Amino acid sequence: QFAAIAAQVVRNREKMLAQISPELAVESGGLAAQQDRRLELINALIDGKPMTARDLSVQARKAGLAEQDAFLAMQLELGEGLAFSREFGYCLTPQEGCIWSRNGKLYILCYALENVGEKQAALAWATEMLARVEAVAGVRCRIGIGLPFGVLRELGAAFQQAGEALEIGPRLNPGKVVHYYLDVGLI
Repeated sequence: QFAAIAAQVVRNREKMLAQISPELAVESGGLAAQQDRRLELINALIDGKPMTARDLSVQARKAGLAEQDAFLAMQLELGEGLAFSREFGYCLTPQEGCIWSRNGKLYILCYALENVGEKQAALAWATEMLARVEAVAGVRCRIGIGLPFGVLRELGAAFQQAGEALEIGPRLNPGKVVHYYLDVGLI
């Protein structure tokens, strides 16, 4: 019975992802499996798991990520009493990025973004993500943004920067909800 339920959940998830972006081809286990591989790789990089360049390349290719692309890492602090739910995953399409819960915060990784190296573009994208999450959550939230990066291996450092921006930014600027790493005076 459990296997049948799990299989149905996977089928439903793949249908949901296909409805969000029907132009994506379902390959090697489907979109849900690809998102799972992405999250597994991303969490391994955040945790600093040792990985050779070849292993990273293979894992990135399987997950549908480019090793050298424009990435933006963000952390979002949910309001009091608000827990992560499946609906947060619908804030991003698989082409835009991933969103997941880790250590009581939402982690957001956006990839293949244009002009993300420019501060205003990063702030605009973070503001849009904040609005999407707040629409699902129904409460005001704060978001921290790490420096944009172009190499997948730098992902751990970018999420650490986003966490520092989220932790220190509200102390320096209590009225702001979007906190950029360079604006919190850490460099």
